[in-house]
Amino acid sequence: MGNIAAFYDIDGTLFREALSIELLKKLYRNQIVPEYKWYNEMKPIYDKWVNREVSYDEYIERLSKIYQDSIVGINSGVIQFLAQQVIKEKGERLYRYTKNRLRWHKEQGHKIIIISGSSYDLASLLGQKLGADDVRGTIFLTDPNSQTYTGEIIPMWDKQSKQNALNYFVNKYDIDLEESYAYG
Repeated sequence: MGNIAAFYDIDGTLFREALSIELLKKLYRNQIVPEYKWYNEMKPIYDKWVNREVSYDEYIERLSKIYQDSIVGINSGVIQFLAQQVIKEKGERLYRYTKNRLRWHKEQGHKIIIISGSSYDLASLLGQKLGADDVRGTIFLTDPNSQTYTGEIIPMWDKQSKQNALNYFVNKYDIDLEESYAYG
């Protein structure tokens, strides 16, 4: 018999909204994302999602593409700093149910693992705040010399990527999936 784990998604499961949109708002407010991008690209898809005119998958895929395009050439330290601010300012906006379940799982000694389509920068910071044992998120690649974002990604929002992450954690922590939990 292996270890028991509780697997969590972030956006809409633990976090009441989307961490990525909070980071995009921060990029806009700090003039890293130009004003026209916010009004012409980000706000329209956000409004459509809020009004349930597009699916969450359409919304998050479009949002991720906007984020991906917006950070090309930006130093990773800037994004990490803003991600820390987002978690500091918004990190308590958690659903009561999943927050209580997280507490219960910790009391039981279960592994807490986050697998999220949010950027790894955000997911890892929230994971640290919540005491997660491990985290996977979308990786936005940087140039090894300049530490600026290249526009290339390793996504974590699709079914196959999440399945691969799950398999990795099962092996890494000797997890018994029959006894484990998933929240998404």
